[in-house]
Amino acid sequence: MVKQKPLIRKLGAVLRGVLCWPIVGILAVCGIRFAFVSNPGRIGHLAAEVDCFLKERALGLVPDEHPILLLDRRRAGNIALLDIYKRHLTVLDRRWQRHLLAEITKIQTARLSLGRPVVGFSEAARYSQVLALWGDRPPVVTLPDDIEQRGRTRLQELGVPADAWFVCVHAREGGYSPIDENAHAHRNAQISTYGPAMTSITDRGGWVVRVGDPTMTPLEPMDQVVDYALSPLKADWMDLWLTAHNRFFVGTSSGLAMLANVFGTPCALVNMIPLGASYGMAPSDISIPKRLLDEHGRVLSLSEVFKRGLSVQRYAHMFAENNVVIVDNSPQEVKALVDEMLERVTGAFKLTDDDEVLQWRYRKHLTPLDYSYGSMARIGRDWLRENRELL
Repeated sequence: MVKQKPLIRKLGAVLRGVLCWPIVGILAVCGIRFAFVSNPGRIGHLAAEVDCFLKERALGLVPDEHPILLLDRRRAGNIALLDIYKRHLTVLDRRWQRHLLAEITKIQTARLSLGRPVVGFSEAARYSQVLALWGDRPPVVTLPDDIEQRGRTRLQELGVPADAWFVCVHAREGGYSPIDENAHAHRNAQISTYGPAMTSITDRGGWVVRVGDPTMTPLEPMDQVVDYALSPLKADWMDLWLTAHNRFFVGTSSGLAMLANVFGTPCALVNMIPLGASYGMAPSDISIPKRLLDEHGRVLSLSEVFKRGLSVQRYAHMFAENNVVIVDNSPQEVKALVDEMLERVTGAFKLTDDDEVLQWRYRKHLTPLDYSYGSMARIGRDWLRENRELL
């Protein structure tokens, strides 16, 4: 009898599967599938993958489906954001709900994977193209009234005056996800290199709010700078409020910047890597990449980076295997990009014909295999001027 139990279980699974097919058919007629986020524990995936679908649906780029989002609430990268999604989708985030639907969701035709437009392995990320088509339309995802009201009060509790404008800054570090840090360490940056940039913001009357997780390196005390990431006032819902209400977001190759894209907040992104993913997602984003050195310490040109396939390397060990050393942006480069964004948001930014040529010379290296191919974002003006020999 012991040997028969596995067979009985298999027959039971087959029977349940056969019974599920009619249900799947009925759901298909009604335009209902079960949606899944590829990595819901990461805020970038949770934010961008759902936002991309909602905008594609609003633009008529996908069938007018009504997916049911299945997601373990305990694994959500931001529970407040998950709850906001319930205004736009049916969300089943309880364990018993997933168990009840387990057999149905094993059927491929019943599933809707939201990840591909954002993950983009060996292909362009469709999310950037969707954001370009979306343009200046208001965000699909907005904050509920209770978060809006609490957010301004919490900001004052952090020490920021009620009438002040502020900028969020974020430098990726290794403490957020130690389990896979070896694979992603090349994306990290040092918050200390943001110092001159933060001073540029405060010198213009703005405030700086450093965002991230509580494992991050503490900031040196600075006037009009709040280390919110390490504050006891930090909360999921406040992460959303800050990202939605800051004048612009200073980030890096990390998913938190995609939360800014959800709310239509412009991003100034530094230390971007790989170079095939060195553009921001939204047309209003600007960015600068890290430099790559060969084994002799020589800076690789863009042509060399793309010809050697380094533009699509996603993991740290791939650069090491190619004897490539990665160099972070300098404090002066970070400051120059932030200064450019400050000029852009105030309408004082100017470009020359030569600047446009430099933009084209950088962009022409990308192919459909590169993550940023098709993005309408731009590379920082001053970085291009200073590195024209690499183009």
